Amino acid sequence: MSEIYPLQYNKGLIGKPGSISELNTPALILDLDILESNILKMAQFAKEHHIYLRPHAKTHKSIKIAHKQLTEGALGVCCATVGEASVMTENGISGVLITSPIVTSQKIQELMRLQSYGNSIIVTSDNNKNIRLLNDIVGEAGQKLDVIIDIDVGLNRTGASDIESSILLAKLVNSSKNLNFVGIQGYAGHLQHLKSYNERVELVKKDLEILRKVRDTLTSIGLKPSIVTGGGTGTHFIDANIDIFTELQVGSYSVMDVEYLEIEPEDIKWPYEPALTLLSSVVSSNQPGIATIDAGLKVFATDGPEPTIINGAPEDSKYQFFGDEHGKIILGQTNSFLTPGDLIELIVPHCDPTINLHDYYYCVRGDTLVDTWNVDARGMH
Repeated sequence: MSEIYPLQYNKGLIGKPGSISELNTPALILDLDILESNILKMAQFAKEHHIYLRPHAKTHKSIKIAHKQLTEGALGVCCATVGEASVMTENGISGVLITSPIVTSQKIQELMRLQSYGNSIIVTSDNNKNIRLLNDIVGEAGQKLDVIIDIDVGLNRTGASDIESSILLAKLVNSSKNLNFVGIQGYAGHLQHLKSYNERVELVKKDLEILRKVRDTLTSIGLKPSIVTGGGTGTHFIDANIDIFTELQVGSYSVMDVEYLEIEPEDIKWPYEPALTLLSSVVSSNQPGIATIDAGLKVFATDGPEPTIINGAPEDSKYQFFGDEHGKIILGQTNSFLTPGDLIELIVPHCDPTINLHDYYYCVRGDTLVDTWNVDARGMH
């Protein structure tokens, strides 16, 4: 089957100088120079702080980006779903940790199929019933499975709720014939986007104390976790300095988004730059003070702030959602105007779900389209 339009048209621009300005819009743009710089900076940060990285592939959903992260020293990648793990494992990505409990027999059986590729999958669990089901199905498959106990550090989404239950779960995994207890997880997702850096520091230290106490208790009874995993882009400066984690699950740092750029970093500015933008075109400008572009609800996530304009419009212009296919550019300057065909480039609001709305990355270096990459794990639940 022939490639669909607009991919067919855009691929014809590869290697042509200035071709970014000829792309069929809306187009999800990935600046490879910035992406590679972000990946290298985080890898260097981890080495300097003597901590490992297992970046979260739920952000980019890309085999090529995952390979770049592994090349720079990552242990593997995290995945949120079995579907994401399938895509990564089947394409040569090792060290996959699934960060959400896998509770149905069908999905556990899929894990056993994935392990047949020769790379051990690590899963998380937070309840007795799930651990027993994992043990039964893994045993029927004649395999072993590495398990991490998920601990609730304040997000209240998944995880054992207290120290005592966490210890009991670890003991249950350790006594299960077909399971290997390898560690504990604590993801403070509720702290990642707190605007104040000082507030994040205070709450990370407070909320992750349960993780420290579980680690120390397990160590005292001979079940020292070899993996203590968690953290994220918004707290990684703090996570690396509290002597709890052995590895970080950072994700959004690779491409960045408006949400992270709006919070305070450790230093005066973020070391990671936005590698991901959305290129759009003005389609109408008949109304005074506004212009309509071809980028609406179908190309941007809507669970966070609005996209930020970085190129193509007057400096104080703002974006508003304007329908499924359309966005509104509110022109801030007196007598400023845009015309149909003008290009507007925006930083995406929340990278993970925005990427999941697109089939392709249009990869650029400078102003030139150099490649197109599939969003390989799009929609993989």
